[in-house]
Amino acid sequence: MFICPISYIFTAFALCYNTVSGEVVKELKNYGNTRIDHVSYRIVNGNDADIKDYPFAALIFFTPASKLIGGATIIAPLWTVTAADIGTTIEKGNIPLNLFTIRSNSSYQDELYSEHSIAKIIIHKAFSMESHDYNIAMIKVNNPFNGRYEKPIALAEKDYKYTPNTTVYVIGWGRTEKGELSKVLKYGRVTIVDSYSCRSYWRLNETTITYRMVCAFGAGTDPCTGDVGSALLQSDKLIGIALFWRTPCGDLVFPTVYTKVSEFHSWILETMQTD
Repeated sequence: MFICPISYIFTAFALCYNTVSGEVVKELKNYGNTRIDHVSYRIVNGNDADIKDYPFAALIFFTPASKLIGGATIIAPLWTVTAADIGTTIEKGNIPLNLFTIRSNSSYQDELYSEHSIAKIIIHKAFSMESHDYNIAMIKVNNPFNGRYEKPIALAEKDYKYTPNTTVYVIGWGRTEKGELSKVLKYGRVTIVDSYSCRSYWRLNETTITYRMVCAFGAGTDPCTGDVGSALLQSDKLIGIALFWRTPCGDLVFPTVYTKVSEFHSWILETMQTD
């Protein structure tokens, strides 16, 4: 089994280790002097979605290589939120920021979209690559989200209740059960897992689940490569940001782990006000 929390890793020797045998998976693609580690995982078992129903959905795109990097969510006219894994990956790659864009306003990742250049990426100062705690980042764009299907979504407030066994939805353009990146936005129906059970499962993999994380399980429906940073939704609010999962995607035992947005509600608002 594999665990890789990041879709594309921009670093000279990026590796994803097999947690059972220590085998290293590498599929390196060169861009200048930087290598892109692209691990082929597959939202799996999801359904086609219409951007009309998810006008806050966005994706991060690496233009020179025509590669989907991960998901993002529109939360204000100039702002999206994503995983710190994504932001850190971009920063450590030493690749000019103007080679990345935010695409939105379309159900399709490579058709009919609006494109937004990135002004800055702000990663939570407490983020840890080792523990994946405080795993949140914000991306500010230069040109505002004002398209027909570019609308901000409400955020889960500090006191939002993550009730176990309730239905939530995950969206994204990541790999599907066919092993290919989806050309159209997908959604999957999953269920919130109680904190104790989630911690117990992931403890078997020597992974600590903190109170800044929330877990959801889909019994075969799961995010996959390209879905890191994508939205977990409930009651028309952004409640989570996709982080990592047991692979192959669609694991029937381990729940997927998300950043708990409610824990960062104040930080998000303060960041937008000060930057």
